Amino acid sequence: HMPVGRTIAHGGAYVFGMPTQEFHVDAVACVEDLPRSELKSSWERKKPPKAHTQPLQVHFCRNEFLISNMAEPKTAWRHEYPWLPQVGPETLLVLQVCGWFHSNYAGFEKNMQLALNGTRERIGKPDWGKQVVVISSNIGHDDCHNLTDWPLKTPINYSTPHKYGWHNIYMLNRRAKEMVSEVGGTFIDITTPLGYRPDGHIETDCGHWCLPGPYDLAATLLHNFVV
Repeated sequence: HMPVGRTIAHGGAYVFGMPTQEFHVDAVACVEDLPRSELKSSWERKKPPKAHTQPLQVHFCRNEFLISNMAEPKTAWRHEYPWLPQVGPETLLVLQVCGWFHSNYAGFEKNMQLALNGTRERIGKPDWGKQVVVISSNIGHDDCHNLTDWPLKTPINYSTPHKYGWHNIYMLNRRAKEMVSEVGGTFIDITTPLGYRPDGHIETDCGHWCLPGPYDLAATLLHNFVV
């Protein structure tokens, strides 16, 4: 959804008058938990099976700096959709470390702490941290189109300063893991396994994960945690 009355200030963000940048997406995830025998029986009786699990309501909000804003800002910045108002007592909150912080360690730590504090207040349970998951940020592969022998024998690792600040992502991931662990939450590392897979990029963009396959790992690990 695009916020009412909001326009995107950056060029190339619209196609045929429709926004191409996701702000807020609502979805329903149905989990089929019936045994095969019951599914077969319902098929033969031509009656829909009675599900044991209610559909899961999913809300995606794009907020790249983890700003705990309660309303859409009036600036032209397009990636600060308010997510905190969506959090309630039964919410399973999934956050992701964002590489946009680059070397702004203090800013990341501050915003992550504010996000956790706000989540604690809105969930309102003693063990609220168990409902929080933080996924690590991902790192690109320089010259990905020349890395054809994948998976790599060792994951990519930028130990020296990188032109895009990718070397700082390890620091952000490490601090995020510490902070979510302190409140009893879960940290999912996708950085390490994706470091072996340069095939997730297109030739003209070695920083983003545009191709299906490697990045599906994130959804798989999150699914394993939920179920």
